Amino acid sequence: MEKFSKPEVKTQDTQDTYKSYLTRVSDNLFTDPDHPERGPRSRSIVYVPYRGFSEQLQRDCPGITFTDYNSPEVVEAVSAADVIVNIARGEEVVEAEIGHPDRNVKLPPESLANTEMVGDLYLQAIETGNTDVQVVHTGRMNNKTIAMATAMPILAEAAGLNEEDVIHTPDAQIRRLVENNHIDIKELMDSVDTDPKMQAMQVGVRALRRIYKARGVDSDTASSSELTNALLDEYEKYPRISTSTLMKEQMLQNVAEKLRSEGKSEKEINEVVGKLDE
Repeated sequence: MEKFSKPEVKTQDTQDTYKSYLTRVSDNLFTDPDHPERGPRSRSIVYVPYRGFSEQLQRDCPGITFTDYNSPEVVEAVSAADVIVNIARGEEVVEAEIGHPDRNVKLPPESLANTEMVGDLYLQAIETGNTDVQVVHTGRMNNKTIAMATAMPILAEAAGLNEEDVIHTPDAQIRRLVENNHIDIKELMDSVDTDPKMQAMQVGVRALRRIYKARGVDSDTASSSELTNALLDEYEKYPRISTSTLMKEQMLQNVAEKLRSEGKSEKEINEVVGKLDE
């Protein structure tokens, strides 16, 4: 079940796009990815749209049960569910929190909406007696961030840091470390390319070259300072905490607040949240 945030008013083109999207999703859900040539799989899918649904949409996706959040279909689904999946809907890289350079990601409204619904579904599940249900948070890595993640060993080498310490170091400090180390990025890349003992770093160099290409920087002709600045600029836009971690934190907070609003004791709240945090 996934909660979609949609605008109140839609143009016909937008409605058609949304309908086409759901139809494709429906087809994919019933297709066996390992054997697409086989017929549709038998699956029970309950879909709870964020802002309602049309009768036409129900007819277009006959294999999916469209329903409201408080419907018997939802109660039945969560009472028997083994896992509830919280799906990320993107991320926004922002200025890192003071004292927490690794926390530079903000969840968009769509991810917050999904997280709110998953917390409610979890509480609904345990109320039916399904106390063994688990929640899995799935973040999605943007393709644009994969290169920077792979090039992290190069940045760590340039800054004189252990790779695992990079994301916990403020951006301004990383810039100072790189400048003070006087490491020529171009020479570093060349030395890694020609050293058979540095195969792990060679993957990072290839990723770094992809970064430069995407930014329109010629790694063969650019100066060392240009290469360094391009790498540091790319890193500043790199999400250093996963959306799955943020969604889990947000859900734990949501569940605790909901239970508190229902008059539950702190002991009861801690028991539920503790089990959910396992």
